[in-house]
Amino acid sequence: MPESTSKTRRRWLQFRLQTLLVIVAVLCVPLAWVAWKMDQKRHERAVIAELERLGSSVGYDWQMDCFRRLWVVPEPDAKPTGPHWLRRLLGDDFFSHLVYIHLRPDLETFFGKYKGDGPSSDQYTRGPVAKDGDLRLVATFSKLEVLDLSYSEIGDAGLTHLKGLAHLRFLNVSETNITDAGLRHLKSLTTLKYGSSD
Repeated sequence: MPESTSKTRRRWLQFRLQTLLVIVAVLCVPLAWVAWKMDQKRHERAVIAELERLGSSVGYDWQMDCFRRLWVVPEPDAKPTGPHWLRRLLGDDFFSHLVYIHLRPDLETFFGKYKGDGPSSDQYTRGPVAKDGDLRLVATFSKLEVLDLSYSEIGDAGLTHLKGLAHLRFLNVSETNITDAGLRHLKSLTTLKYGSSD
């Protein structure tokens, strides 16, 4: 093989190798982000499953039409964010954020409040009740905007887990064990408002 041809081939192979390395480097960033995001969503789904085991209800940003005080009004015709074909691969929640959580009320507390004003608590199974430590699960969702703790057994100690929820706008603490001392844990959340379902 002529020397000039050999040199040309080596340069061509070197160019192809450099191009391949550039392509790999460029693809690494988005692929790493997708892998990280998928891992995050797997963790969130596990947390949601545990919250639902505790009787909680949740809502994503695409499901919410508006906020009326602390009650979230679902949008009946809403569809998850993101291209359909990607959501089939990655999940409906991949491009969405969980923004609403309503912890299951303690039915003994609820029916004690409205004694004689509706169905008896004997008609219902009390089921699992969220405790202060369970708010660590809630803290998983950094984009959370509305949290309803009404008629739960949550107290001051539980609120320490919510300090990092910078997007939290509404917190329902009616008929809980939460006091002003506990609310001071959240003083850094300047946009937070408190409300009641009464």
